[in-house]
Amino acid sequence: MCLPVVHTATEVFQGADQGAIACLLSKMAVDRTISSGLSNAREALANAVADALSAYATTSGITLNSNSTAYGLPCPPNLRLLPLYICGLLRFKAFRVGVTTRLDDRSAALERIKTAPPTDLLTLIYPKLYAVHRFVSKPLSSHTTLAQKAASLRLVDHDDDQRPSDCDGTSSSNGSESNSEADQLPCQLHLSAQYITRSGVFLLDTGELLLLLVGCGEDVSPGSNNDSDILRQLLGISSPRQLPAQGGPFILPPINLSNEKQNTITNDNTSIPIGRRRLSALINLIRRRRPINNALVLMRHDSSSNLRSLFLSCMVEDKTESAPSYQEFLQMIQNLVRT
Repeated sequence: MCLPVVHTATEVFQGADQGAIACLLSKMAVDRTISSGLSNAREALANAVADALSAYATTSGITLNSNSTAYGLPCPPNLRLLPLYICGLLRFKAFRVGVTTRLDDRSAALERIKTAPPTDLLTLIYPKLYAVHRFVSKPLSSHTTLAQKAASLRLVDHDDDQRPSDCDGTSSSNGSESNSEADQLPCQLHLSAQYITRSGVFLLDTGELLLLLVGCGEDVSPGSNNDSDILRQLLGISSPRQLPAQGGPFILPPINLSNEKQNTITNDNTSIPIGRRRLSALINLIRRRRPINNALVLMRHDSSSNLRSLFLSCMVEDKTESAPSYQEFLQMIQNLVRT
């Protein structure tokens, strides 16, 4: 039995949930992999995106020609991230090709997709990258726009009794002033190596691990905060050389109350919580939203090849020897839409 639920096909696209669609396609791809093979599942994922965009073009009366570019793909606003999610999914270890992947790792990744809730699954296929050095270097602005507020998640979006504690055991809630822009998460960065600098500190949430990449400080721009000051406020060290070169599990050092006043930044006579407290609050917030406690793994730019490979494999918008870039993937989808 088929019953109409909308008056026009356009309403279907207007109410589409790209995250839910990506999660459903990923779980269906697991079944297709088991029944028909990996290559068949990868092809089905790309065709699913092309079919959705082709249907939208037909419904909207959009005609594609040979002169259209990859950026001219017909796509409703609600589905703009769907190609990006599928691009990331094809590079996840459950579906990737051209990279040596142990059978146990691929099987575990397939099972993880089948059992992961939607929010965790979206992080698995498109990890979250934060520039946490901005906790120290970014000044406060008393004229935050609505768009800037919408682009950031607040650390106070949970109950008071569940708010993260500082490393020194004190509550992170200090009245209305601490609930301002200083308590917001940094905006997510695109998963591309062009946004990674050797002078920054970056936190990558892969959905399974929290990778903390600490730069070496060679390209600090004039007039910016000294890299040793940033490292001291975030990690309690003065140089990346004080960290183990091989990388590994890491625990944020506790805050020293006697030095807390020295580790604050003042802008327009407004006291800002220290970077280490904000970094700790961000890590606690990520962990609290998951059923498991994701390990924090520290790495430098010259860490072991395994850690570097893991970090770079999450840069899903970049081209590799075995996978196209996001722009090339869009071009492939456009070719499928035309056919």
